[in-house]
Amino acid sequence: MTASTKFGLAMAIAVALIASRVDAADPEAASIYRAGQTAYARGDFAAAAAAFEQAATLSPNPEAWFYAGEAWTRAGDKARAAQAMATALALGGLDDEKRATANEQLATLSVDLGIVKVRGPRELRVSVAHVRRAALPVDVYVSPGDHAVQIVEGPGKGSKLARVTAGATVTITFDAPRPRRTAIQRAKPKPRGGNTVMQALGWTAIGLGVTSGVAAIVLGVKGLDARDEWEADLRNLDLRDRAETLRLWTNVAWGGAAVFSVTGVVLVVVEATSRETDSGSSAAAFGIGPFGGWLSASW
Repeated sequence: MTASTKFGLAMAIAVALIASRVDAADPEAASIYRAGQTAYARGDFAAAAAAFEQAATLSPNPEAWFYAGEAWTRAGDKARAAQAMATALALGGLDDEKRATANEQLATLSVDLGIVKVRGPRELRVSVAHVRRAALPVDVYVSPGDHAVQIVEGPGKGSKLARVTAGATVTITFDAPRPRRTAIQRAKPKPRGGNTVMQALGWTAIGLGVTSGVAAIVLGVKGLDARDEWEADLRNLDLRDRAETLRLWTNVAWGGAAVFSVTGVVLVVVEATSRETDSGSSAAAFGIGPFGGWLSASW
């Protein structure tokens, strides 16, 4: 039996043992392990290695990564073999013999390879060469040449080029995306001058109210005098008509004074309120009753 045949037999037995251990925890992973074992037995080492990696991703197992590395080595893919061995060592749990073998093979493979170290926010996922959707930070073993490092998930988009030579390490860093600035729209303040027309009308109405009040006082005094004269001579119809006319105009003057004054105050108050506040509502009301005028304002 040749050394190659012995190694293949040992690999098949080891993979079968791994599949039996994983089967209870993850039947899907164990099924994929067995598919890899079948591929390895027929000499399809690339398919076997890919199956071992897929199963190890579903159910993390350092030995599965170790055997994936062995299969990639036999398939001639040094970069993926080194990546699998490095993953097996990072997970821990290999026995002494496999750990020593993994370290030895990784050192040998690294001579012809380069390493792309990708750093950045942990929420990013990147793809580099054979590594897909890897969380950061990640170290990727690659063959010499140019390799695109592409953000495939997370905040921000973009890619960077890693130019790698054998035995060299290149570090690619993605910065955290800057938060977007949201423009805050502020309401334009109303002119300090306010509504000059309303203000002018308000003060004019107040002036008319004062004038009407003065007129009402004058007419009231004259009306009282006319009433006294008529009461002294009840037969004089002219004195009676004069007294009644003066009383009528006195009431009209008082009514005008109330209306003009209240209207003027309302206009001035509403204008001042609208000038001091940028938002909100103002309301004002007035009225005249049998006992005088009333004013109600809110803002």
